[in-house]
Amino acid sequence: MRPCFYDFPDDAKCWEVEDQYMYGPKYLCCPIFEAGLKKRKLYLPEGKWAPLNGGDAMAGGREIEVDCPIELMPIFIRQN
Repeated sequence: MRPCFYDFPDDAKCWEVEDQYMYGPKYLCCPIFEAGLKKRKLYLPEGKWAPLNGGDAMAGGREIEVDCPIELMPIFIRQN
């Protein structure tokens, strides 16, 4: 586990993100810290990212909002 700026030192937004982390160089983990939360905003660093639970890859370098049901933590896989 490490902060996002470790893998993306040139991305200024990654230096500001405090509530998500990288698990190795491939997985972006976005924990839920509020009870009853149904959606969560998160930042995808530069590159392509695919949701771990399936779905299309999307471009990074932007903030997105994702569903976050109680049984699923938002995790994204970095695409090569």
